[in-house]
Amino acid sequence: MAPAIPDSNHPSEQTPTDAITELSESLNCLNQSHSQLITTAQLLTQTEGTTQCLLGIAVPTADQLIPLEQFIPTQMPPFIYPPGKIYSYSNIGIALVGYLVETLSNNPFSQYMEQNIFNPWDGFFPR
Repeated sequence: MAPAIPDSNHPSEQTPTDAITELSESLNCLNQSHSQLITTAQLLTQTEGTTQCLLGIAVPTADQLIPLEQFIPTQMPPFIYPPGKIYSYSNIGIALVGYLVETLSNNPFSQYMEQNIFNPWDGFFPR
């Protein structure tokens, strides 16, 4: 079974730190008012420093979904807290984790999840 999190056995040569640095440097939406880079752990624990923004995060049908690389820059709320200091629930932080998976695996997030999570476990729900 393939690992749930990209690692050195996957095609990408990037590490999570490299990918976050690349995301921070290449996406204007990640320009922060502070110099500290966010970490994967901060994204997963909702302490990356963003706020919640509910506008634009849902679509009525799956065919209206847009790729994360297009979604993130248009929906990224500002970083208002230093990373790792304040818990603030944020769907965008989890979307950034999905984009990080895409960056590391060189696959769309949905394809990565299908191949590495859902197919090996025979779907999402226990049978």
